[in-house]
Amino acid sequence: MNVETVNVIIAIQDIEKKAGKMRYEANQMLQKAEGMELAAKSLREEFKTAIEIYESRMKKSGEN
Repeated sequence: MNVETVNVIIAIQDIEKKAGKMRYEANQMLQKAEGMELAAKSLREEFKTAIEIYESRMKKSGEN
């Protein structure tokens, strides 16, 4: 094996290593995004419930 062939093999391995690291980081970002989506959905539901409670109380206080 000549030096040029070895250099190409090393370059390919470096690219594979970088691609693996990028894939790992992308998966981490995806998991974080999914967590944020769940948190936003939960907040949306809590806000909806709070509005419903508020409207119900306003309706009851208007009836009295």
